[in-house]
Parts: sequence; C-alpha cells; structure tokens
Amino acid sequence: MVNLSAVLEPIAAWFRSLGVPEPIVHWGHPVMMAIVMFVMGSFVGLTGWRSKLVEDIEEKNTHTDYYLSCLKKQLKC
Repeated sequence: MVNLSAVLEPIAAWFRSLGVPEPIVHWGHPVMMAIVMFVMGSFVGLTGWRSKLVEDIEEKNTHTDYYLSCLKKQLKC
C-alpha cells in the first residue's frame, strides 16, 4: 500500500517554495468561498423574491413549470 504522505510531499514542497504569504494560505480559500456564497445566495434570494412578486400568471406558470421539470430530472421521475 502506498503512503499518501510520501506521494503528496513533493507537491506540497513545491507549493511551499512559491513563497505565498501565510495569511493568504490560511484565509484565501475561506474568503473566496464566502464571496461565492454571498454572490450565489444573493442571486438565488433575489430571484426567489422576484418570482414571489410576479403578478403575471403566465410568467409565474413558466417559472413553476421549469422548476418542476428540473426537479423531476433530479429525482429521475
């Protein structure tokens, strides 16, 4: 069986040699994921709120039909 640490150590050493500052290494991924969550959450929240306020019944049915078709594809109905 292969030792995973031994396999990954050369790759880790190469990344350490890049000289990226410690705060970037430590906080880079969490900050980027927070940005993604904020943007996606805002988009989905605003889209959901907009669909809730739509008064045109035909447009509302279009969104509902699209949502249900996507749901059926995920559930493989």
